[in-house]
Amino acid sequence: MTTFRLLSTALVSLAGATLVTPLASASTHPVAQLFDCSSALAHPREVVLTCADANRALESITWSHWGTKTASARGVLSWNTCTPSCAGGKMKTRPVQFRATGLARVGGRWIYTELVGPSWIWQNGSTVFHLPTRAL
Repeated sequence: MTTFRLLSTALVSLAGATLVTPLASASTHPVAQLFDCSSALAHPREVVLTCADANRALESITWSHWGTKTASARGVLSWNTCTPSCAGGKMKTRPVQFRATGLARVGGRWIYTELVGPSWIWQNGSTVFHLPTRAL
């Protein structure tokens, strides 16, 4: 009888642990996304920064800590020199590091609302690039 009771207690404990683990993981690491110009993406490999002409983009992105408050990334910035004009400009590339921040619940989903990195990446005079929170 004692062996049966010990086994029963162990099985109940195991079952409880199995049920609790996914819930704890889900609340710690939500299924986060970020919007580029047209869609919400999880772990995007590319993010277009200039939606009107796609002359500035982050490419070949690899992420770490996705779904936490701050996701870190490495990638390649690709931009058009627009010299003498954007139609006649040359595409250039440069390796970059940046972070996705501002994780917020928007329209029922977790969305990163900002990218943070050196101001030369965003070309807006700021270290923060505000992402759209819906498709444009």
